[in-house]
Amino acid sequence: MADHLLVAQAVRAALTAEGWAADSLDWRSHGAGDRMVRQLSRMRPDVGLVVLDAVLSPVLAQVQWLLDQHPLRWVAVTGTEPDATWGALLEAGARMVLPAGVGLEVIGDTLVKVALGRGSMPASDRERALNRWHQVSPPRRALLARMRTLTPREHAVLELLVAGRTVRAIAGDSAVAETTVRSQIKAVLRKLEVSSQLRAVAAVQTLRDGAA
Repeated sequence: MADHLLVAQAVRAALTAEGWAADSLDWRSHGAGDRMVRQLSRMRPDVGLVVLDAVLSPVLAQVQWLLDQHPLRWVAVTGTEPDATWGALLEAGARMVLPAGVGLEVIGDTLVKVALGRGSMPASDRERALNRWHQVSPPRRALLARMRTLTPREHAVLELLVAGRTVRAIAGDSAVAETTVRSQIKAVLRKLEVSSQLRAVAAVQTLRDGAA
């Protein structure tokens, strides 16, 4: 899986060409949570691979949720050196984190080792990454922790609110009742501990802008 669908599809194609039985997870669109459960149940994967940008963003919170809900042997590819994003992924349950730009051969070797329960990061890299994560300002870490509790559908609704979509438009796009969307928005506000949609949108912008 990746934070960009085309990246996930490209990596899947590359792994398949190398002889892997690989598939990509649909995890960010409407109804993705249910589809993901069915996909994982059907595939019964030995190991999971996630590729994402090295930023402390709502997408990272979604990945943390995924690692929480589906505790596979996960390998992550992100960033260029052990930083706060690496630490956040390790704390969420990733077995290994690799720097962005590594070749397919390295990724494949790592997936094999982790699938067999043999993969391990150098202790110094792991400690440095976790320290970087723990040095992130408490308000920012707390906001990411609240974002982490949102389901894929709730994240999707929040992203649509950030994009300026109305409740009626979101309902129409999702083919659900407006009352359902309002219930989802209420759940988002409750989990983010904010009192309005404007404050929820501001929380997303806080993470995207890198504010503390």
